[in-house]
Amino acid sequence: MTGDRARSEAISDVDRSEPRSTAFWSYVRRDNETLFGKLDHLRADLQGIYSIETGNALDILIDHEIGWGKQWESVLDEYIERATFLIPVITARYFASEYCRSELLRFSAGCEARGLGNNLILPIVISGRHLITLDSDDVVSKIIASTQYVDFTDVWPMDRSGEVWLLAVRRMVHKLIDAESRAEDLLTATSYADGLARAGSSGAPDRGTEADLLVELDVALNDVFSAMEDAVSALHGLVRVMHEQAVVSPQAGRSVTSRGGAAQTAEALRVPARDFESAASQALETVRRADLVIARVSRSIDEISDLSLFRRAEKIFAETVGDLPAVATAESQLAELLDVVAEVERRGVVIRRSLRAARRGFQFLRDAARLMLGWRSGNFELTVDAESAEG
Repeated sequence: MTGDRARSEAISDVDRSEPRSTAFWSYVRRDNETLFGKLDHLRADLQGIYSIETGNALDILIDHEIGWGKQWESVLDEYIERATFLIPVITARYFASEYCRSELLRFSAGCEARGLGNNLILPIVISGRHLITLDSDDVVSKIIASTQYVDFTDVWPMDRSGEVWLLAVRRMVHKLIDAESRAEDLLTATSYADGLARAGSSGAPDRGTEADLLVELDVALNDVFSAMEDAVSALHGLVRVMHEQAVVSPQAGRSVTSRGGAAQTAEALRVPARDFESAASQALETVRRADLVIARVSRSIDEISDLSLFRRAEKIFAETVGDLPAVATAESQLAELLDVVAEVERRGVVIRRSLRAARRGFQFLRDAARLMLGWRSGNFELTVDAESAEG
């Protein structure tokens, strides 16, 4: 029996009666293949050393084990309340992955809505450290930079059974244990405060607080409407220049050969691409702020007794967000435009540099659309039974 196999079997043979902690493993599967299975090794070693250090088991779940795409929205609240960690395994590919970005953004929003900050997010940086800055216009980069991430850049090439690897994993486990303790303290304090607030109100909701919350919702969603309008306007400006330069044809966004030289085309695209990137970044930030307000509304919905307030919330949502199936269609169209941009980028480095900002803009706008789609799929649902609400 090989050492790796013995170690894996030992981990899988954990006493099921042990206290258990849980984490989500968010990564790009291709990275594991590129690194010769090192990410699988790291996951197994974290579980093993965590058990040695705490006497508890650590379940690190990956997407295909929980049906991530189908269940993510429904299980998020439950897992955060249990102080479940998200462990993003960061490479440059992570920032380009639609699903990884969505997982991180949704998990971060859920934590912030509960006053946990990013205490439940413990990134492991394999590569792409230069992309992680607090002043980035990419929200994903800023979230990672705000955490106590673990730099594994110089460790992953090392021998798994060597001292450097094992000490690094042990330090990582200690960070996880400390973060788990902080999160449990915060969750306990929040739960206690909520209980006192409910007891003090004797079950009667505070109408002023309800009204204030809906005003906040109104402002947040109107901000989203305005920011998305600006982003779409900037997108139209970029696409118009792309058509003028014959970078793409109007028919289905098909890529064609540019009329002018590469330098001329790149210069024409430079400013509108940057304008679009900036507007899309602002739109994503605004949607994230609204996401936090919506999460608070969702958590307070059972306490709202006035049917007119329900109806007001529904009206606010409909007037600003509108038809979410249309948002889903737009998200799909953005994916097609990303494919077009990728095809154009292959023509040469000069055009590629100008379109890099456009690519990031498409990414940010897709992130915003995916967060908005979550508002109906589980995070914010205002379907009300009129009779029960009035009773």
